[in-house]
Formats: sequence, C-alpha cells, structure tokens
Amino acid sequence: MAISDFFFMNENEARGLFGSPDAVAANSGQVVFVTLGERGAFTVRGDGVVLRAPALPAAEFDPTGAGDSFCGAALAVLVRGGGLDEALEAGTALAARTIEGLGPSNLLP
Repeated sequence: MAISDFFFMNENEARGLFGSPDAVAANSGQVVFVTLGERGAFTVRGDGVVLRAPALPAAEFDPTGAGDSFCGAALAVLVRGGGLDEALEAGTALAARTIEGLGPSNLLP
C-alpha cells in the first residue's frame, strides 16, 4: 500500500489487513476505499478524515463485479478531478446497477 495513492478493498479484506473495517488507516497523502456491500462504502484519508456513502437500493441478481465496478467508477471520477465524496457516490451507484443483472450485461446499452 505504501506505493499507491488509492487502495481499494472490501470489508473482508479490511478484516484481514487491519483486523476490522473500523481499524482501516491510510498513510499521509493516500486514500483507502472500503466497500461494505449493502451497507455502502467509506474512505479513509491519510489525515484520518473518513467519508461515508450509503448503498443505493438494488434488487440483487448477481453480485459478481460489484467491487470492480465500484473501483472503476470511483477512479473515473478522481481522474476527472472530482472529489472523494463524488467518487464514493459514483462507485456505490454503479455497484448497485451492476448487481441487478447477470455479470456486466446490466451495464451495457
């Protein structure tokens, strides 16, 4: 994690690396994103600031790819110069849409 500005994990990975999602920490200048499934997601900045976003309502059909969709949407916002709050919102929105279809089919026009 020391060589990355952004690090993404789910709550099981947070437990494995930090002992619990509540113990997640980031180094100065870095941001850790943690997805919590139906409970949304949060970020921890290196200065200790935590931002949270609730999950959007979704009729789960297939959870495959939800984390990847979250990560891609969040990074797309950050690359365009958006803030962490916007990145969290975009990630949770696309993850919710992803799980409502089979694989990536729900994301295609």
